[in-house]
Amino acid sequence: MIFTRNRETFRRWIASCLCSGGGALAMLMLATTATAQIVSQYRDLSPAQLYQQSFDTPSRVERRMMRGHLATVHPRTAEGKFAAAWIAWHDDRRSEAIRLAEDAIAQDPSLAVAYFNLCVYLEITGQLDRALEVCRRGLDVDPEYTSIIRNVYFLMRSGAPGPAAATNFLRAHEAEIGSAHPAFDFVRGIEQQLFGDPQQAMRYFESSVRKGGPF
Repeated sequence: MIFTRNRETFRRWIASCLCSGGGALAMLMLATTATAQIVSQYRDLSPAQLYQQSFDTPSRVERRMMRGHLATVHPRTAEGKFAAAWIAWHDDRRSEAIRLAEDAIAQDPSLAVAYFNLCVYLEITGQLDRALEVCRRGLDVDPEYTSIIRNVYFLMRSGAPGPAAATNFLRAHEAEIGSAHPAFDFVRGIEQQLFGDPQQAMRYFESSVRKGGPF
């Protein structure tokens, strides 16, 4: 989320969000067996199925395993490159993560989450103009992607376009896809929380939830 008061705080926030004794040997053996059993369940799944299920699982451990399997077994697919980028980022291989995310998008421009991830990678590494450009491309793919709407707004607000341009963007996009979408009140709530009235922020957040926002 690009809504912190300064860039360093945002970077720390993203980093926090993104990925003994005699019994140790027995525990390791049990873990290895369990891992093998879980991975065997992935063999009959297509790259697209693995990609989707890696979002659906509530377990961070299983998500890592799914994406590791996807990146290893299907490295030439867009989904495999997306997974490899995600793993590289969490392993602090940032340049590789950016390259792999770009490759995933080039191979399958419909992977909206890849645009969002790449936008975050670029923002954290200080490539703000590229981050905004990638987010705008992602919005062309999925105009209703709340996180991308939010990131476009705050990248514009904090960058050269400025607050007025960001406000114009939000209004224009709201007119395009409809005010019933929860993203717009969500973004306005963040804006008020950071730069305006906390009570007004709460009203916007409540309105967003009433519109179906999972916030």
